[in-house]
Amino acid sequence: MAGKGHKPVVTQATQLLYDLCKHPKASKAKKAVTVMEIMISSGITPDDASYAFLVDHFCRRGNVGYAMQLVEKMEGNGYPTNTATYNTLVKWLCRHGKLNQYMQILDRLIKKGLVPNEVTYSILLEAAYKEWGVDEAMNLLDDIIAKGGKPNLFSYNMLVMGLCQEEFVL
Repeated sequence: MAGKGHKPVVTQATQLLYDLCKHPKASKAKKAVTVMEIMISSGITPDDASYAFLVDHFCRRGNVGYAMQLVEKMEGNGYPTNTATYNTLVKWLCRHGKLNQYMQILDRLIKKGLVPNEVTYSILLEAAYKEWGVDEAMNLLDDIIAKGGKPNLFSYNMLVMGLCQEEFVL
């Protein structure tokens, strides 16, 4: 359709994107990226939710590297990312035990002028506890607070549970 000079309608293209990702074959999900590229080349701006959906989809399928490439491509095309998109990436990196890579992503987020939020800190503290132990997670919490971060109740509850499991609490 786009090859014949017809511009796709953003809502229809977005629905097609979602439908392709729901398909059990991974090749269909990669076609969703093609749909996104056609939207961009046709002058249609995909919304943040479409990008976040694709990033999350590829991460859920275990393809965090491809999701990271998609974010880089998105930024390279001048489409700004947001903290929620980065939170999706870091959540999946942490679930795959790649905390050091997460720390690099966090630095990238901050350098772009995006502000980590409570979700970002919760993901980070949970991963730090699981990978490094409660002492290091507590040190990280101190660093976050010293830099002006505001962890939420979930972050504190997770650390209290860690203290209890490691028998620091009497």
